Amino acid sequence: GTLVEEWLARVKRFPREIAVTDAILGSLSQTKLLSLVLYFRDKIKRQTAGQDNVGILLPSSAFGVMTNLSVLCLGKTVVNINYTMPIKGLLDSVAASGIKTLITSSQFVTRLAKKGYDLSALLEVVTVQNIEEFNTPTTKLAVLMNFIYVRMLPNWILKRILFRQTQNTSTAAILFSSGSES
Repeated sequence: GTLVEEWLARVKRFPREIAVTDAILGSLSQTKLLSLVLYFRDKIKRQTAGQDNVGILLPSSAFGVMTNLSVLCLGKTVVNINYTMPIKGLLDSVAASGIKTLITSSQFVTRLAKKGYDLSALLEVVTVQNIEEFNTPTTKLAVLMNFIYVRMLPNWILKRILFRQTQNTSTAAILFSSGSES
């Protein structure tokens, strides 16, 4: 199966297992993570309609995991942006991968700017979707409804109605290296 299908099977097999731990959100069970992923998926879906590749510029965090999984659930290819690359490399990466939308956090971009990473040229060539905008008055209710769906519905129904079907040979992620990895 695909990465998403295998993860969904694990969620259903071990619903209370800790999936991710984060300083901001604490520990999230598999079921809670999937509930949040489905919420993020709905927000990202509207912004990325008709796009195959979606850029992500987020720190290693629960929000990064949720965003990556949400994009995969839409049957799209994840393109994690390496902010340590020179700006020309970033712009070339965006052009090469055909990214039109970049999902990020305004707080993270501000923190990077304070550390000397000026990403303004990058942010001008894409449509920016900040995850802070995902939090609305209906967020808790939507996540609760997702939690109920995940707990109550069998795996085959969840796969059919909540996930875009892809081939297990489809590209899941595109990575660009800054050249500093060895």
